[in-house]
Amino acid sequence: MRYLRCRLRFSEDAIHPVHAALGEDDTPSRDLLWQWNRSEEGDVFLYSVDGDVAAYEEALQATPLVEEHELTAAGDERHYVFVRQAHRPVDEGLLGAMSRAGVLVVPPVVFNADATASLTVVGESTALRRTVESVPAVVDVDIERVGEYAGHPGRF
Repeated sequence: MRYLRCRLRFSEDAIHPVHAALGEDDTPSRDLLWQWNRSEEGDVFLYSVDGDVAAYEEALQATPLVEEHELTAAGDERHYVFVRQAHRPVDEGLLGAMSRAGVLVVPPVVFNADATASLTVVGESTALRRTVESVPAVVDVDIERVGEYAGHPGRF
């Protein structure tokens, strides 16, 4: 079983409006995507956000494609955020690439302050290559590491 660690760089048109808004601000201090699901009605996402979430919630409220969101406090600094949104073409292409046979994304997907996303994908070598090749053209993939997957220390 192989893995690749990569950073996704979104074009200006492809970045999610919430993450574009947060890239202009220093809050939150950490933004992690733990899970997602797609259906005919739209997409749902579960994030954890550390730090002041006021800017995050403001960005959610100001984004028309976000149909519903809910924040739940999990301590002093962490909140879990459930988001239901309409489909976006870039998400369909990106989530489709990451959902192909022979690969899976190991959570979390880390949204960085520079409006990029870092993630680990595991699977067969050929499937990993095809996954990278099928990412929409509006998203650049910078491969940071490739190797034999040995898990994340402290998990599983």
